[in-house]
Amino acid sequence: MIERESIDELKYLNVERSRDIFPTNKFNKSKSTSTVDFCKGALFSFDKFVFTKFGKDSTKDVIEDIKKLSETRHEQVIIELFQKYLHWKHEDSKASTSVAYYQTVVEYFAYNQLKINHYNLRRGITLPQDPKNMRYAVTLSEIRKLIDYAKPKRKCLYTVLLSSGMRIGETMGLRKRDFDFSQERICITIPAKLTKRNMERQTYISKEAEHYLTPIIKKMNQDELVFSSNKDIRKSVDNEILNFWNLRKKTELVSKYDDSRHHKITLHSFRAFFETQASNTHGLEYGHVSILSRKSS
Repeated sequence: MIERESIDELKYLNVERSRDIFPTNKFNKSKSTSTVDFCKGALFSFDKFVFTKFGKDSTKDVIEDIKKLSETRHEQVIIELFQKYLHWKHEDSKASTSVAYYQTVVEYFAYNQLKINHYNLRRGITLPQDPKNMRYAVTLSEIRKLIDYAKPKRKCLYTVLLSSGMRIGETMGLRKRDFDFSQERICITIPAKLTKRNMERQTYISKEAEHYLTPIIKKMNQDELVFSSNKDIRKSVDNEILNFWNLRKKTELVSKYDDSRHHKITLHSFRAFFETQASNTHGLEYGHVSILSRKSS
């Protein structure tokens, strides 16, 4: 008779759970290094919170303390803890950042096998909200001033952003092979791995953008990045934000929202301008559908 092994002896079935593995799991799902960085930032923020408020060295210490309690108390303790964290975080962060960090910590608690009823969590937690300023509508003259003052390669980048509606992170990851020159207007196929929703889509650029793009791209090979020399997209985006900061200063377009450190004109303003123009010309739905439409099969 075959002797059966106990489940405890089948070590290959054991699932290792650690703080280092948690961000890796997030990466395996999103394929985004920025997601990993954000995840680590959220956990570090919660570490700081539990140290400041309770003198605990890490999030893991708090999780272990909760596990020592009766399981019937876990849910209420966790809800109260998360609410305190949201109040604490929102004191020096935007509501959207606070909520996104909180959601990551919720996932980490669940990953550490603390049972959380998400319906009760939603009912028990009050999410922070920021006062909403009306988004500044950048003008055509401001757009033109930025492009006029920009260096040639960034004239290309900004006109591509302006006419395509792409996000800066998507644009920085484009390679020459993603551009189709066979149509009346240049068509760009944005690979799924670059998009926010992990869905491949297509967009077109203007003749003005084509004018700046053609002399730059014609010398490149098919696998070469068009707008960056750095394969790390996050670093490329950070570099472009810094360059735009300098350009904004040079053009004196530095106004900020009241009671805020945020500038009214940012790299995102090009995408916002595209959406506004598309909506005004073709209706509100067109402004979003034309950007988000998938590549047809």
